[in-house]
Amino acid sequence: MANDKETVYVAAESRGKGIFEEMYGDSSAKSMHDGYSSYASVTGTDKTLYCWTHVLRFAFEETVKLQKDHVACQIRDRLVDLYQTIRFHREWTRDQKEQALRIELDSIISIQSLDQTVINILHRVSVQKEGLILALLDTTDGTNNLSERELRNMAIKRTISHGSDTFKGMETTAIIGSVLQSLTRNK
Repeated sequence: MANDKETVYVAAESRGKGIFEEMYGDSSAKSMHDGYSSYASVTGTDKTLYCWTHVLRFAFEETVKLQKDHVACQIRDRLVDLYQTIRFHREWTRDQKEQALRIELDSIISIQSLDQTVINILHRVSVQKEGLILALLDTTDGTNNLSERELRNMAIKRTISHGSDTFKGMETTAIIGSVLQSLTRNK
């Protein structure tokens, strides 16, 4: 979890709902994540933001072997265009952004197809629609990339050093990472 002042990493043995529920507690903070359904069930739809990078990567992974003119590729490209349009128009008001997002996402979701790839993409967009909208309305870029970039070096170092082969090692890594990232944020 990261906010403007501090970063807190928590050592956990899994991504299970109970662990996130314990961490989140009775917080009123919004949570941005990759779409893991257990997280949304804890925070509720009004506090769940879905990372656009994750939904776009999912669409690209689903369509990697398809021809460019395939309906699934067209949906993927429309999602990319929508994401870039909203980010490009920084002068738009929150209401203008929300209206553009709702119109285009509703249009995408209304596409009918029996193709399984199309169904997969449309299902994810449909389930995550409100959180995708909130992500672009409430954050600068609609992604959790900063958090993931902050974790990347720690994860690489952990892998190289075998620093988290035990739960105690994982806890120590989380504590050190939390302190160092917080110090870095606060300069």
